[in-house]
Amino acid sequence: MTGQDHDDRLLDELLHEHYATLRPFNTKQRDRVVSRVTEARSEGMTARTIGRYRTWTGVVAAACLIIAALVGTMFLSPATDHAYGIDAVPERLFEVQSIVIRGTQYVFDDANPKLPPVEVPTELLVKRPDKFRNTVIMVGQGNGPVEIRQNMSYLDGQRQTFVRTAEKEYQTSFVSPLDALIKIENRIQQQLASDLLAPPRSSYKMLRTENYAGRLCNVYESRVEDPDDNTAAISTLWFDPTSGLPIRVTFDERQEDGTVRREREYDEIAVNVPLDDSLFSYSPPADFRSLEPPTEDKDEPGTQALLPLDMAANGCATGYNTRICVWHAFRISKQSALVLWRRSEPESAEDGSRDWLSRLEIKLDEEKQRTAPAHSWVYQSDSPDKWNWSLISATDGALGDPGFITFKLRGPRFEGTMGMLALRFSDADLEKILAAAGEAMLPADAPPHTLEALRAAAHEQVNAADAPR
Repeated sequence: MTGQDHDDRLLDELLHEHYATLRPFNTKQRDRVVSRVTEARSEGMTARTIGRYRTWTGVVAAACLIIAALVGTMFLSPATDHAYGIDAVPERLFEVQSIVIRGTQYVFDDANPKLPPVEVPTELLVKRPDKFRNTVIMVGQGNGPVEIRQNMSYLDGQRQTFVRTAEKEYQTSFVSPLDALIKIENRIQQQLASDLLAPPRSSYKMLRTENYAGRLCNVYESRVEDPDDNTAAISTLWFDPTSGLPIRVTFDERQEDGTVRREREYDEIAVNVPLDDSLFSYSPPADFRSLEPPTEDKDEPGTQALLPLDMAANGCATGYNTRICVWHAFRISKQSALVLWRRSEPESAEDGSRDWLSRLEIKLDEEKQRTAPAHSWVYQSDSPDKWNWSLISATDGALGDPGFITFKLRGPRFEGTMGMLALRFSDADLEKILAAAGEAMLPADAPPHTLEALRAAAHEQVNAADAPR
């Protein structure tokens, strides 16, 4: 390998790591960058410069500065000095303090598909660490016309309220501070990320650059094709590289006849905007009735701080006496996550033992070609009614972003799949969650489950997976 070949390979690796979304769809642009870097290498790398950068790390760092400057001129206005890639969206969502998303869901009448859709406005407001308000749209259709119910959900940091608008009913329950924190992060990192971004199995290609809402955006498209019926899910995203977040998203569906119809769109996305706390509190109208009248205990100040974590499953897949449920998954390190889950009882072996991992398949980034992750028990409950603690580690790199983990359980005439996101938390918050969850779920003699202990176990798990066999 010549020095020139080595340089080009390093450059390719650097470009792939930082600008992978640009390379497959704008080769002319990459060629211009390579040309400029080659010129800089041949003309500007004087003896004095080479003396300054004696290692290849230094040379690559210098090339990185050149590339950053060139890419900056291609995508940024002169007033900005940093560009984000679309793959940074999940990580950027973890950093925002507030977000407002407003748009429209288009509801079609399946009995009369030629009728124009009903346009239902949607709204989501989130304020970290413990407040949200969002529209909950419920659609049903029997033998008659489509029925739409536009409900609301509120969390003000202490109380969560669900409002059935059409029925003029509401239900309020107290929420502990840790529960509120988990609900917010689950809403932003999982539900919001999946609402704004295409499925993990898809990939984006850049279509064009255009102005939207006064900002220069890169417009990306993702298509998930279904060759069996010639349909496709199409997501188009207007991405602001100066904020690292989308500012508009549309979702369309290509029908079997080739026509395309709009399913939903979000045309107002704003982050880190001031949101008054009153927006997240619910004051029922006089003619609305409470489904759960407050008790004397619930009226006492500070009661919500004494409530334990809500141990109800965050999701379940059930059928034919087979069941798999998840509570949450937490990102422990770059390669590892802790998953709290339970399942129906497996069949017993001839010796009476039961393998709680039998018929269970664990995947990272469903439908992407990744090596099966490593699994080890932190705590195995040996019960279908109690939560298991499993440590899952990627053996082929980082968990990735957003970092989906899939548990697929097979049974007689049943296949249940639960996908979850390895939620990010600060170390301080994660320590509190682990302590509270351990107190609620684990026996006194359970193995250590502090963040330090879990990270040490994750490190050993990754090293064991990397060891030659």
